[in-house]
Amino acid sequence: MKNFTRIIATIGPASESPEVIRSMHRAGMTVARLNFSHGDHYYFQRIIRTIRAVSPEIAIILDTKGPEIRTLSGIDIKRGNPIIMRKSVGKGIFSVSHLPRDIKKGTKVLLDDGRIELNVSNVGKSGQVLLMPLTSGSVSEGKKVTFRNVAANLPFLSARDEADILFGIQSSVDFIAASFVSCADDVRQLRRFLKQHRSTARIIAKIENANGVRNIAEIIRESDVIMIARGDLGVEIPVQAIPRIQKHIVSQCRRYRKAVIVATQMLESMKEQGQPTRAEVNDVAQSIEEGTDSVMLSSETSVGLYPLRSVSMMASIVSIYEKEKRAIQSEGSVRKTVGQAACEAAYVACQRIAAKAILVPTRSGSTAIEMSLLHPPCPIIAFAPNYDVLRKLQLSYAVFPCIEARVFPSLQGVEKHFISKAVKSKLLRHHGTVIFLAGNSRFGEASIMEIFPLSRR
Repeated sequence: MKNFTRIIATIGPASESPEVIRSMHRAGMTVARLNFSHGDHYYFQRIIRTIRAVSPEIAIILDTKGPEIRTLSGIDIKRGNPIIMRKSVGKGIFSVSHLPRDIKKGTKVLLDDGRIELNVSNVGKSGQVLLMPLTSGSVSEGKKVTFRNVAANLPFLSARDEADILFGIQSSVDFIAASFVSCADDVRQLRRFLKQHRSTARIIAKIENANGVRNIAEIIRESDVIMIARGDLGVEIPVQAIPRIQKHIVSQCRRYRKAVIVATQMLESMKEQGQPTRAEVNDVAQSIEEGTDSVMLSSETSVGLYPLRSVSMMASIVSIYEKEKRAIQSEGSVRKTVGQAACEAAYVACQRIAAKAILVPTRSGSTAIEMSLLHPPCPIIAFAPNYDVLRKLQLSYAVFPCIEARVFPSLQGVEKHFISKAVKSKLLRHHGTVIFLAGNSRFGEASIMEIFPLSRR
């Protein structure tokens, strides 16, 4: 049985071959991330075809470029040597037209994930901006530009983002990861766009700026999944605050019953080394203890020297610390739906009788997702009607989906069929007790919870 905590691996030049993708999938990767900040549609079409050919069970995340500013050209920056930006100049470090409206003297400007820091010394009435470098270094074209605690003057969904998302819809990607989500309206805008184009892709809201942290409760309520993108977040917010923010966001996701991903620099040293640092191992272990549903590898698998080894190491760390992690119960809900109540009953029963598995036939995936968010101590075997639903379950904690296209006129006696299928699929053994969780047309969600001894099937 695979780990409960899901592993996302970013696909890039180091991991785009069928052989590496297949090996990473076998090692524990259930979701592939495609970073649309780098690459064109032709490149990603080839990658998507490769992933689908390797396994139709691998879910795909399209990660948007988002409203960000990047350097337009390379430059050598020396501490104390001022840089002047003018609107009349066609090319500079970055486009002056994209400067935040609230930029003022004293604003911190960070280049290349904070590696180089500049200070705004003066903002002229004509739009001239004087930047004073506080550190030295060389910056190449296409590096990230961050204005600390100031929002960029950019639309949330650019024309490029919309084109990329339309491409993703046509390619049947399973998740859209929206970069730099600042408020609930950002999520609603993306939701309307997906609905307009009849897409069922689930929305992952990436929290990577101060406004996103400030508005986290409303963003969680509007999103399907939250990603704590600690790379950009650690540039805009002091790095020493990141552990506290991560713990808070994970707790809020548990409260509002939404899945959460912890991402960025989890095993960063494995880009160039065959082993992670002790601090990185501790970081992964702490994320599991806090209750994350998924952990993500970025440059470790996209451009690193050891993509397969990184996935294997992540799977090994997850396996060890999952066994020690206490089950985290959902907090803070006052009134429950019938489906939530049925899932909680299954959760309590699972703990009391040490059930071997929870079997969940699901048409849309919602019951399996709801059950997953309670983090039960046993696997959830979900029976999906097609691969679209199956892949949407690949980010859900403890869910092991398989295909069941057969439609049953009633639920009477069907548990035997699903138990048999789970055994044949090697997801379940013959001994022990299982919980059967299903719904009926009366409620339209999970409403039936039954317990069956496998020995008497």
